[in-house]
Amino acid sequence: MERAVMLGELVKEVLGPRQGAYESLPLDMDPRNEYIVGVLGPKEAKNERDIDAEAELVDNEDGEMGEDEKIDTTEAVISGSPSLDPKSLPKSMGFSFIVKTTGDNPQLDVCFTWAKYYSNGQEWTRQPYFHYELFKVGSSCHSVDKDNTNVAFFIRSSFLRENHYKVSVFLVNSLVLNSEIKPSTPDFIFQPEIRLNIVADCEICPIEDNQIEFDDSQESIEEASLKLLYKNRNAYARGHLVGVTVKNTTNKHVGNQKYHYLLKSLLKCAHCGRSWDATTYSGRADKDTGLREKYRCYRCPNLNPKKYGPELSKCPSQMIRAELLEEFVWSEVTRFVTDPEYFIKHIQGRNESGIDDIRERIKIIQQQLETKEKEKEKLKIMFKRDVITEEEMVREMKQINNETIVLNDELNRYNNHIAAQQKEQLETEHILNLVNQISVKLSNPDDIDFDFKRHIIEMLFEQILIKCEDNNEISITSVGTFDKLLGKNDVRLCSQRQFKL
Repeated sequence: MERAVMLGELVKEVLGPRQGAYESLPLDMDPRNEYIVGVLGPKEAKNERDIDAEAELVDNEDGEMGEDEKIDTTEAVISGSPSLDPKSLPKSMGFSFIVKTTGDNPQLDVCFTWAKYYSNGQEWTRQPYFHYELFKVGSSCHSVDKDNTNVAFFIRSSFLRENHYKVSVFLVNSLVLNSEIKPSTPDFIFQPEIRLNIVADCEICPIEDNQIEFDDSQESIEEASLKLLYKNRNAYARGHLVGVTVKNTTNKHVGNQKYHYLLKSLLKCAHCGRSWDATTYSGRADKDTGLREKYRCYRCPNLNPKKYGPELSKCPSQMIRAELLEEFVWSEVTRFVTDPEYFIKHIQGRNESGIDDIRERIKIIQQQLETKEKEKEKLKIMFKRDVITEEEMVREMKQINNETIVLNDELNRYNNHIAAQQKEQLETEHILNLVNQISVKLSNPDDIDFDFKRHIIEMLFEQILIKCEDNNEISITSVGTFDKLLGKNDVRLCSQRQFKL
């Protein structure tokens, strides 16, 4: 626990943000100096001079300089990877991986997030951004962000062999500056991240270097240099100037692996809070063959606890046949897909309501903040001309600063609200795409396999609470996107169901 806390604090210190998505830093704490990792520089810009760093680069092995040795502070003309030029910042970040297509419409969705810092003359304010792409494997796309922050996105796939493609995803700071202009803090990109999720009809495979054709491009040169490093190792992705974490959530790889369980790792006991196990039990022996048939089931581990004591008690839950529970949950999903218009309209109406008023209010606040800055400048001029005394100027300045703090707090609240609405809008796009996929699949039941069902269940449900009522009735409460679709007023009515064992 302590290690996780220390690691989290270290990330905040060197990467940021330290105070949340819309953090504010004092004017003397320039983010360019505060955060030393996770920064992308402009595509073309003059390198910043650092005499101390240059001195360290030319020091001899003993750390002492000879009498005839001098520091050459001339700018070195080095291009290419930042690893070759310690003074330069990377301009892009990304990763590559191999996918195997398993259907006619292999799709990936990619979410890019980043931030920029702007100064209002008193402090640095962080402004977060995001960009979403739905990408079909086998194609390529290039786009720019809608907020005009000079960020470009590249997703390209190249054919390797039958049903296998190499996919590369990049985020680039596309701002081009004159080589003589020194970039300022708003020209840099901070805390960039790329998140990718498999939507349908494909799966990630280990990278096989012998199947990749290398050319003269910078990316291929880097891939070739990593070939020896990753020899005889299963690497599922390779980062380009960035680390990559691959999380396989298709089957969770926990519990019983011999049988398929649609709800494995999603069930949680509403009585004791334990996660339910997916297991099997043996039925009666067949009279003719003498073999015992295996039955799939879900149960709470505390139904038959392995440990005993005053602090532990047997859970009042019951064992549930897997096919009964899975059929019930899947029927709820298909019921939603057959008539999604109400839920989609509900979400869209919730996203659009009040947004225009909030944006108008933000414009008014920004104008008020500009007016406050002008008032402060006027006070300074009046003091210089002996129109007001120093005490009067300080008193008025204090009042204006207090009013500015209140306006900035209100502005941050509205910005947070819009960011939350944008996130919900992104989730709505996911849902629309998900509903279309399920509808197409349901039209041809032969195409519905376990992997497809499992993918849909994981998209809709983060957790499923099981509570055993009297008279052998089971109450099921879902947590996740499925409840968001139903709306807060309808959660318990529509997402909590009962059936008899």
